[in-house]
Amino acid sequence: QRTTDPQVGGSTPSGRVLKKIMNLNSFKKVKNPIQYIGLDINIPQKSWNNSEVKILLAFPDLYEIGSSNLGIQILYHIINSNKKFLCDRIFAPDTDMKNLIKSGEVQYKSLDFKQLPKNFDLIAFSMQYELNFATVLTMLELMNIPLFAEERIENNNYPIICAGGPAVYNPLPLSKFFDFFLIGDGEEAIIEKCYILNKNKKLSKKDKVKLLSNIKGVYSPFFKKNKIVKRTLKNFKKEYIPLKPIVPTARTVHERVAVEISRGCTRGCRFCQAGIVYRPVREKNVNDIIYIAEETMANTGYDNVSALSLSVGDYSLLQDMITYLNNCNFSISMPSIRADKINNETLKILSEKERSGFTIAPEAGSEQLRKAINKNLSNEDILGAVELLYKNGWNLIKLYFMIGLPFETDNDIEEIVILSKEIIKIGKKFSKRNKLNVSISPFVPKPHTPFQWFGQNSISEIKRKLNFLKDSLRKVKNIKLKWHNPEMSLLEAVISRGDENTANLLYEAYKNGAYLDGWSDKFDFESWEHAAINSKLDLNKLAEKEYLIDEKLPWDFINTGITKDFLTAELKKAEKKLQTEDCRISKCSNCGICSKELKNIFSEEPDKSVQIAEKINKTTGDYKRMIFKYSKTNAAALLGQIDTNNLIIRALKRTGKTFKYSEGFKPKLKISFSPPPPFGVETKEEFFEVYLNEKDSPEEILNNINKFLPENLTVIDYFENVKKIRLVNDAKSATYIVYMEHLPKITHEFIENIEHFGKYAKITIIYDNGKHLNIKKLLKENMPENFNVEEIKIIRENIVYNNPTMKS
Repeated sequence: QRTTDPQVGGSTPSGRVLKKIMNLNSFKKVKNPIQYIGLDINIPQKSWNNSEVKILLAFPDLYEIGSSNLGIQILYHIINSNKKFLCDRIFAPDTDMKNLIKSGEVQYKSLDFKQLPKNFDLIAFSMQYELNFATVLTMLELMNIPLFAEERIENNNYPIICAGGPAVYNPLPLSKFFDFFLIGDGEEAIIEKCYILNKNKKLSKKDKVKLLSNIKGVYSPFFKKNKIVKRTLKNFKKEYIPLKPIVPTARTVHERVAVEISRGCTRGCRFCQAGIVYRPVREKNVNDIIYIAEETMANTGYDNVSALSLSVGDYSLLQDMITYLNNCNFSISMPSIRADKINNETLKILSEKERSGFTIAPEAGSEQLRKAINKNLSNEDILGAVELLYKNGWNLIKLYFMIGLPFETDNDIEEIVILSKEIIKIGKKFSKRNKLNVSISPFVPKPHTPFQWFGQNSISEIKRKLNFLKDSLRKVKNIKLKWHNPEMSLLEAVISRGDENTANLLYEAYKNGAYLDGWSDKFDFESWEHAAINSKLDLNKLAEKEYLIDEKLPWDFINTGITKDFLTAELKKAEKKLQTEDCRISKCSNCGICSKELKNIFSEEPDKSVQIAEKINKTTGDYKRMIFKYSKTNAAALLGQIDTNNLIIRALKRTGKTFKYSEGFKPKLKISFSPPPPFGVETKEEFFEVYLNEKDSPEEILNNINKFLPENLTVIDYFENVKKIRLVNDAKSATYIVYMEHLPKITHEFIENIEHFGKYAKITIIYDNGKHLNIKKLLKENMPENFNVEEIKIIRENIVYNNPTMKS
């Protein structure tokens, strides 16, 4: 047995002062409080006072969505890589926390450095989705910052407020609230902004905004220009890639490493805004992708890498990339792959690691409509891909369709049903358990696309088509139909093609309580209907509006690099159901994006001399059973047990040591934990058991693991040669310290002993085959009605086992 002093995790610059700046008891009142505490891993150690420019990245959605957003990770890394600059993050609080902030019980501060938003030089909002627009206004309110830009522009006491992201390619609906917008890629522009702010600190806020408006890609409503040319990153630079990305301590929607393999798309789907505005295609080199994947996996402890691209299947060296990634010690996941790019070789590699669901996006039910939207997929392509998937062991396939597309007929809707039934019929040939998820979304016309001139189907028409699909597929076994809320799609259409007047709608909706509208359980269409009445707008009329070809569009002043002649030509080809070939494999489509400085970039052939680590068989070898002791104090007590377990598992992987894994299709680290304490209770003693390779030193793990854990979650001891015990079922008792001066008399058959020490008491509770009393529930049941157990400090001092070798 050896011991070492608890080490500081080094993950959160403000961790040491959490108790001084936070009332942790208040955080116990909300769901998943750890998302507001700021204990994430890989936060840079920077000095607030010594940083010359301070940027706050704001994401108008919940932490579980925004913390794993790759764009946020990239900008955060780029800014913090400069010694002069500091970057922090802030997310939209969930409703319960929002109410606490409004009441004044909790302050709305940045996540990592615990600063008020007003203390930053610039707040940059990442706008990914139109239904998050009203949330921005609530966030500004919580920050105590005036909502309207004209109320701030002459006041130097407020930071500059800007926005970027895919949803501001039409910035007009938000133009009354922001000082400026960045249109296009942000990697280079964000540093240019920092240097301008640093060089011109003494200028007024308005003069700073004027200077920032001269940056290419920047649009300021205060300093308007006739044309704003989008910002395009010509080449990926290695220094822009976050090899040590933030690892969230709370659960998120994507718990994996995201590696962008390319940006842009040449397919030219006529409904797709991203396929237009992100042109040209810029692919990363295969060897760079492998290096990024290996480094980020080592620095995070994740065991899954996700290859990100608008069209993963089009990556030039897809087979080489998958083969190389497969030789590394982690699984590979990918978003939707085009059906015509699915083959046996790819599936055999992917099936070795991951066989959850596989997504195919036909978008339209019939081949004719697919030609109109330039989705060049035949039924033969789709059915052939499905057969390969089922044959290679996938038992869940996901299909994505749109309804309400231009030139759509009822026959096209019927074809969705026919195609779905045909697919599940193929699935049954391989297994009766094979399933099909069919997802339906209403078409939303988007600016800068060939379909920007079209209106949206009426709500009644969308619902009629949805009802047909529901009735047709309801009784079909193994098919599950899902659909996007038509009212949400209606608002998306209204906002995405809106003008300055749409700001009034957003403001009225905000006043009516619209918040986190992208979440179906929080979306309230009535608040928007009342907002439309108050702002004298007709939502249905705006969504269904059709523009004339020669009509001036509100967003025409934004130049994406794609010519309007190309868009109108594509619209005419859509009417005739003519396809445009992919310029990657065919002739130039004359979209206008390529120039001497800007063009499609495709990956070079892989460097065969690069050595890829051989796959390690994690289930063989000689292992020794080890038990480690850890504590969880202060803010770390707000970590849920699942989050705690995940953090420890990732930290173990980052130590570089070899542990025993389970056998089977998806090997998991063999690890078990002692009984968890009640939520919010600090612990001085918890245990986990792992099997360590005989050649590896537990001392090295003890000396290194805390570098990869958040502050106050600390591994402090280890034990070897311990007789076989079950950490849960063989626990004998646990002692809790309850900080109360006058603890009432409490009796229960599971209470072994109670000792009183003036300001606190010690309560020893017996375990019975892993089960024991919940100390918080016990106190609550024996105290007056107005007693708040969350305001009492409770520490679990120890866990006792009938095992002398595990006594400290």
